[in-house]
Amino acid sequence: MNLFKRAFLFITRKRSKSILLLLILFIMANFVLAGLAVRNAAIQAETTARERLGGKFSLEADIDKLVAGSPESKSFDSDLVTKEAAEKISAADGVKDYNLSANRYILPNGFENVQPEKEEESPNAGGMVTNQDGTPIDLNALNETFDNMLNFQGDTSSEKNAAFSSGAMKLTEGRHVTKEDINAVILHQKLAEKNNLKVGDKIRLKSADAVLRKDSSIDPGQVFEAEIVGLYAEAQAPREQALPMAMTMQENTIFGSADLAAGIGLPAGKAPSYTKADFYAKDPKNIDSLIEKAKADLPNLEADNLKLSADDALYQKMAGSVENISRLVTLVLIIVAIVSLVILSLILTLWTRTRIHESGILLSLGKSKLNIVGQYVVEALSLAVIAFMLATAVGPVLSQATADYLIARESAAEAPSGNSSDTSYSSSTASNDLFTPEAAPIDEIDVSLNAPLLLQVYAVGAAIVILSVGFASISILRLKPKEILSKMS
Repeated sequence: MNLFKRAFLFITRKRSKSILLLLILFIMANFVLAGLAVRNAAIQAETTARERLGGKFSLEADIDKLVAGSPESKSFDSDLVTKEAAEKISAADGVKDYNLSANRYILPNGFENVQPEKEEESPNAGGMVTNQDGTPIDLNALNETFDNMLNFQGDTSSEKNAAFSSGAMKLTEGRHVTKEDINAVILHQKLAEKNNLKVGDKIRLKSADAVLRKDSSIDPGQVFEAEIVGLYAEAQAPREQALPMAMTMQENTIFGSADLAAGIGLPAGKAPSYTKADFYAKDPKNIDSLIEKAKADLPNLEADNLKLSADDALYQKMAGSVENISRLVTLVLIIVAIVSLVILSLILTLWTRTRIHESGILLSLGKSKLNIVGQYVVEALSLAVIAFMLATAVGPVLSQATADYLIARESAAEAPSGNSSDTSYSSSTASNDLFTPEAAPIDEIDVSLNAPLLLQVYAVGAAIVILSVGFASISILRLKPKEILSKMS
């Protein structure tokens, strides 16, 4: 009689033991199935978040170092990023794209900006004062310049500007500025309406630095022509400013080509430079290594007063709870496997000792120890297959319930203590940093069973069962046939 038939006869003859072992294996199968299903779903959700959000790191001037290096100076050049440095960093394998940005204050030429509804005093009172070098400053002329100024935010791709990527601003007509554009701009809808401008029209711009700084190296009469490729508006209501000024109004913010912005107010003979360069990583987990590679490729960063900084807060916020769940479920799986192994080994060891008589008879009939242990393995695996098939029927419900509980627990733990529902933004300045992209944390995990997952479950279950039978069979394997036969008597 072969071992498979003997295993079948034992299972059907010892029904109470078989049912007890089946129940234990069923419980174990549900824990293993739920754990693996939730862990795989969490990993998939984290992968999806990485692909969707990505992560970025930035190259920009080290302002703290610049201030420390010139404590007596009230102004310094913070546009230190070169296109060559940006292209060198972006050539790394883990970088999928980059965006150069340059911010300038400009003056309209041939059209007017939007004035605030509330008439407020200009930043400086009228009169005449002197500069540090003793040259007179006409404050009335200076105030007139402030009143007429526009804010120009130049980007390689305007779609990557934080105002648009955060959803605070939206295109109402036309398209975004792209890498291929040289002198393209996007105007606020109200600015365009006031000046009867539309997509396709051209406007002229002048540098405000030539007037404000009285820099002789900047030609005050130089005019830059730009083509309107799009119009935009706020996607949500702006917070009202206490002291609105024309130069800080969102309506007077123009988005355009980075090269155009970098060229406005550029002193004669100076190469264009940019305020900041953002590099978008293919995988946020590689940002630290990409920064280290960039530092190695550009060893003079500190000497050039530049710094690299990571910006993956959005991904960390969104995927943090999922990473915690994945770690927790992995730990639970390890504990379940160990506990299941111990319990099964103890039960099977007790049963094996009661089967000494059976083992002795089989040995006397010429069966090997491995043949006898093989029978035990077939018995346990047969019951395990039935248990795991039953667990597969109820597994999806249990797995989804487990995932919902864990994600709710993590969401509750990470909920902010304050209660703020204000989703408006302030346009008191046109800096990109004001528009912080928001993304809700992952608060739902879709658990589903598939063939690879079931193979994992069966593999883990089979490994636990085989190891348990192996530990339980040590008493037979270590005894010699004579010792087993002597115990029969």
